[in-house]
Amino acid sequence: MPLVTGQFGLAPETYNLTITEAESKTVLAGPESIDATANGFSRYIVLDAEGGGVPLQLIQLDD
Repeated sequence: MPLVTGQFGLAPETYNLTITEAESKTVLAGPESIDATANGFSRYIVLDAEGGGVPLQLIQLDD
């Protein structure tokens, strides 16, 4: 699976973050409720489940 990163601005609000495959739109991780804040920056990573494999984990990193 290729590594893809993205950065974009959001209005301050609560959103559902879902990671999907680009072509099929198959859900890989999420949905996870996130709270966007004015001038905020959040970093999320997707990891294998403990011990490997699925379900994938969507984790917010603390900066």
